[in-house]
Amino acid sequence: MSTRKQAAAPPLPEELFHAIAALVNRLIHISEEECGVQPIQLLILWHIRHFGKANNDKEPVILRQELTRMLKGNFRYSDTDISKLLAELQEGGFIVRTAVSRQERLALFLSKNGDTRVVILKHSGDEKIEQFKEQLRSRVDHWLSKQPRATRLAIVTVRPIVEKFARWLVQHFEPEREKILYPEKQVD
Repeated sequence: MSTRKQAAAPPLPEELFHAIAALVNRLIHISEEECGVQPIQLLILWHIRHFGKANNDKEPVILRQELTRMLKGNFRYSDTDISKLLAELQEGGFIVRTAVSRQERLALFLSKNGDTRVVILKHSGDEKIEQFKEQLRSRVDHWLSKQPRATRLAIVTVRPIVEKFARWLVQHFEPEREKILYPEKQVD
């Protein structure tokens, strides 16, 4: 067993923090101004897409209590705030809040006991996610097209590291999500 201490990593440069702040601001702008939804609403749509169980119409369905748990636990939203967010999403036609029968609950969630309130992701909600992704892709593609070949090659080299970091983040903050989002991958 070695008694040597591992050398501390050098501090992150100030420019990295500036870039993160600018990126967050830009993502908010794209979500709100170009896609017409709040970033947290986009996250809700994504959460339903990833964790919802397909109903007979192949639409993702999630228990309302699961959304409440996620929003309260991870973002400290109140019940009132969650209801407002979901009401706005329903008014926009992105989701439907409803209840299922005990039999439907059993078929979807393998238990007929418990709350039967659910949230269903509608096609327009799925399209909203894709609209946001396309906005990001087009910006990245445009930026990459203006970069020298060496930069483009560096991006290709770094991409697997970035993907691994993203998987680690998901696993770190939501361990149960990692298995659903990346069933074929193991996070070190």
